[in-house]
Amino acid sequence: MNLKNDTPTETLRFLISLLIPNSQADTMDGVLDAVAGPELTQLLSDIAGLDRAAATAEVAKFEREHPELFGRLYDGVLVAHYSAAGTQEQVRELANRGPREPSTQFDPPLLDRVIATQAGKRRL
Repeated sequence: MNLKNDTPTETLRFLISLLIPNSQADTMDGVLDAVAGPELTQLLSDIAGLDRAAATAEVAKFEREHPELFGRLYDGVLVAHYSAAGTQEQVRELANRGPREPSTQFDPPLLDRVIATQAGKRRL
């Protein structure tokens, strides 16, 4: 079975939404490349048509039974999520809403001394 051609995209999107609600992942290739195989095909088959609660239980079962594979799956989902243009825009907006004033903990003279002496530089 060729997973990239045979996987229902909506079921894969549903799986991603179980792991990261409201994800704006716009490509599935990273997820498929991370875990293509019969186990993912079976998981997608098992969750197809289920409601969120039942599908979440199936994903939890998959995580218990295949922890290494689940780790690769989740890594692939994270890459897909954070690579999405919409997610990147949300991260930029959040960062831009953050404080712009200098930290009260920042010590410019200490920074100058560290730079001048290269303190903390790894020496081989």
